[in-house]
Amino acid sequence: MKLFISYILLLSSLSSIAQQSKQIEADRPGETQNASVVQPKKFQVELSAQKEERDDESSVFHPEALFRYGLFKKFELRAQLRAETRKLTDAHLTLSGLNPVELGFKLSLIEGKGALPDVSVLSQFGLPELSSDDFKTPNVLPTLRLLLQNKLNDKISLGYNLGVEWDEAEQPPAWVYTISPQFDLTDHWQLYLEAFGRFRTESKPEEVLDASIAWIPVNNIQIDINGGAGISSAAPKYFISVGFAWRL
Repeated sequence: MKLFISYILLLSSLSSIAQQSKQIEADRPGETQNASVVQPKKFQVELSAQKEERDDESSVFHPEALFRYGLFKKFELRAQLRAETRKLTDAHLTLSGLNPVELGFKLSLIEGKGALPDVSVLSQFGLPELSSDDFKTPNVLPTLRLLLQNKLNDKISLGYNLGVEWDEAEQPPAWVYTISPQFDLTDHWQLYLEAFGRFRTESKPEEVLDASIAWIPVNNIQIDINGGAGISSAAPKYFISVGFAWRL
């Protein structure tokens, strides 16, 4: 009984400490990356599992992991890993392993005020040396995004990204846009709606609609679920993911 009471008191203490800190801001759920930067000397891990279905292939990411560390007030370091099993239906082939590990940073440029949005820049580089044979690429795969976010009122904010990604070997870059309103339903529940797309020269565009809900039981933990479907022929038929974010 004494051990049980001590355990409850410890949990209460940890919860109290978490509630005193700033509420976690994760780069998930959804495709829209948050303009916020992890606080200095804080480490944040974001884990997810996702299933994605297309006409001629299906993929399971198990898991996708993003590690973020606040180096300075407006600057964070990042490392992103994606373990994937991809089934190519027409070729009767299964690929499995680690996609090129992405290393990079996020830098806060402008703190928004009024109609002026928060503005940050995100840059990551996929390294072919840090990948499995099934997903190895001949070149480094860069990503560059401009991240913007407006606080419309106490309960609603709007995030939107513009960027370019070299996500396939020997292919032209993909131009990316996202737009996502966020609704704070309560102090612990958030709802996201989102539209995003990828455009590549001489290819059909990928355009997607999705929605997410996130639960923040204490200020340093987020649990979420996200799902959506393509609205263009080149987009995934559907996808669904679950995620967990924890700031240390």
